[in-house]
Amino acid sequence: MGKILLTGVTGLVGSAFVVALLREKPAERFVCIARSNGGGSAADRVAKVLREQCEFDSCPELADQIIASVEVIDGDVVDIVPEELARLDVLKDVDRVFHCAADVNLGKDPTGKTYKINYGGTTNMVKLAQLLKVKEFHQVSTAYVAGKISGRAMEEQALNSGFNNPYEESKFKS
Repeated sequence: MGKILLTGVTGLVGSAFVVALLREKPAERFVCIARSNGGGSAADRVAKVLREQCEFDSCPELADQIIASVEVIDGDVVDIVPEELARLDVLKDVDRVFHCAADVNLGKDPTGKTYKINYGGTTNMVKLAQLLKVKEFHQVSTAYVAGKISGRAMEEQALNSGFNNPYEESKFKS
């Protein structure tokens, strides 16, 4: 069985996904791209978030086992160089990518940070997935991708009807 490459593990969806899947399929293995920050290393941040998610999901006894199933690459989806990452041994057996990382700022974005993360990060992850020749690529997105459309928005429709904020546009384009 191959590994899953996951972005956004320190967020709500990513951490819940890891814990839920490993509760059902404990043999799965994850490689997660996460940022370090002033509060600690990327691995420390991931361990803390997964431990908290296990507490929330009423399975604190599984926290150590779940954390042991996750390898962490310190990086940011915006700044990675897919060609360099693709050469890492830790990614050798990756056959699935789940891209959950996003900036969910629904307000103004004068610096373009939301676009850089949502569009640029997705572009980098698609390129990395292609280089790794994965069999599955899953992008977690949002209903906000439909922008100003009212009523039912079908996936097959061209949805570019304008946007209420930079977040919606960045998710549409990614």
